[in-house]
Amino acid sequence: MRRHWRAVLHVRILAAPGPGPIPHEHPCRPRRRRLQLPARRALVFTGPVRSALGGRKRRRDPARPPGAGVRVSLVFSLVAAFSFAWWLGPAPSLPTALASGAVAGFGLVAASFGINYQFAQRSIVLWLIDGGYHTVQFLLFGLVLGLWH
Repeated sequence: MRRHWRAVLHVRILAAPGPGPIPHEHPCRPRRRRLQLPARRALVFTGPVRSALGGRKRRRDPARPPGAGVRVSLVFSLVAAFSFAWWLGPAPSLPTALASGAVAGFGLVAASFGINYQFAQRSIVLWLIDGGYHTVQFLLFGLVLGLWH
């Protein structure tokens, strides 16, 4: 009977010796092995859990009505607009509002998407599309708030 490679890896990592002195290691260099083994063990344990939960959450809910995504997105956009207006403060100038919109859109939202997309192994093109959309969204928020006040 063949064993799956993950099971073999799991057994090998758990059976690996603890962080002890390594004969070829120089005494002044830090021992990376002390951090590597717990990190590998954590990845072995969290990998199947993440894939099982992520696979379940990615499926579409057939009971959800078709227009629910638009309504929920509108609520999230309003929350983002009011939060940005609060963060921007009263009576911002137009250049300040536009610069804050660029920082919030690209520096906060798109950068956070980039972190998530790297762990989800999504393409950089998809990140550019989604991050660019939110960058433009916050630039428009800044334009409206800068012209309004």
